[in-house]
Amino acid sequence: MKKIIIIFTIFFSSMFSQQNPWGGISVATSDNLDALSLNPAGLGVDRSSQGGLSLFNLTKGDESQYMLHTANRGDGFGSTFRLENQNDKSDMFYSFGLGFELGSPQILGGFQWFSEKQFRFGSLIRSMKSVSVGITADYDQNINDWSLFRAGAGVRPIGSKVTLGADLFSYDTGFENIHTSIFAEILPMEGLKVSLGYSPAVNNDEEEFRISVGVNFGVVDGFF
Repeated sequence: MKKIIIIFTIFFSSMFSQQNPWGGISVATSDNLDALSLNPAGLGVDRSSQGGLSLFNLTKGDESQYMLHTANRGDGFGSTFRLENQNDKSDMFYSFGLGFELGSPQILGGFQWFSEKQFRFGSLIRSMKSVSVGITADYDQNINDWSLFRAGAGVRPIGSKVTLGADLFSYDTGFENIHTSIFAEILPMEGLKVSLGYSPAVNNDEEEFRISVGVNFGVVDGFF
């Protein structure tokens, strides 16, 4: 059965939500459509077939930017398409990803190619049901160098309804400036998921607090 994930932002959207349009929050927990924006190793987790559509709007002064995202995944493969429109100019971007098993207990690997001439390599390690570890590395062909390293861990201390964890970021191979993102995912009731994220201010980056609410309608999920 095909599962459709639809995301709407009605009033505003942040840059974080545009970069992670499928409700994902960590490289350690992304194994649905969010694997295509965070960790391609999550494509190796069997989630049947999934497809998604999202629309974002970002307004700065007199300028408005619109983004249309689509994504599909199934049988370990995934693809994305993004259309950006700003100042009456449109650009198209796309990507292809693959996730697969590397070993047992559950160890997964994956890679993703982006039309912006970028590659992402990822892995997921879930040797215990209550712990998940994810690692990704991005390579940018435009500069012929690594552009982002990310490692995250998630734990479920009281069962499957609460996940707590953190991700660490580095934008250079020297790992001199480490950025941190703390997250929590809560399932307060059947069909409802609340995700919280916090990133403290580092250098010129402002601190950021994120919240998303996911509602499951059977074959359709909505994220706000």
